[in-house]
Amino acid sequence: MKKKSLILVSLLLIVSLALVGCTGGSGSKEPEQTAFPEKEVSLIVPFAAGGGTDAVARALANAAEEYLGQNIVVVNKTGGSGAVGMTEGANAKADGYTVTMITREIVSLPLMGLAQITADDFDLLANINQDPAMILVEKDSKYQTVEDLIADAKANPGNLKFASTAMPNFYLLAIEINQDVKFNQIPYNGAAEAIPAVLGGHVDFTITNPGEAAGQIEAGQLRPLAVMSS
Repeated sequence: MKKKSLILVSLLLIVSLALVGCTGGSGSKEPEQTAFPEKEVSLIVPFAAGGGTDAVARALANAAEEYLGQNIVVVNKTGGSGAVGMTEGANAKADGYTVTMITREIVSLPLMGLAQITADDFDLLANINQDPAMILVEKDSKYQTVEDLIADAKANPGNLKFASTAMPNFYLLAIEINQDVKFNQIPYNGAAEAIPAVLGGHVDFTITNPGEAAGQIEAGQLRPLAVMSS
């Protein structure tokens, strides 16, 4: 049987409540249980600090610490479009003290040969957040609309540089298939690296969720061309 690890820090509160001894309606006392957790918990984030997955993980960790009475330590394990961190989480001791943030790349990683793990290697507990995607360019970009971007991509197939937060990038694949275009994907370790690449002019555009780029958009550094959502 494959070793399973826990996903999402919200489970820790449930587990801690379940392990606390309680008195039943009949008045009989349940056997005393060891409180959980008894030590700090590691929360693995498979992408760089400062990105969307990292931000969600840190918010969860801060909220959980109030209830658990133990530190939740966020550990950023980057590389391989999330393969490094998710693999470490899957191989961790299944004692509840290692929690892993899992993203949609869990589907593509084994198909690409980047990892041997699948969703079956984890106890999947909850969907923490679901965001739309936003197509972003630098404020002075020549692209004023998403139609401008697509038209240029069709005229220059494979030349427009895209900062990919993970490979393959499902958002970009949707555009390429739907619009019959091809971009030059350049891999970065999450939005925390992809956004500076756009700002520095190293790539033509990127796609992130709105929260990851909110600061740069409000500061007028990035300009959204479109929002992708089902």
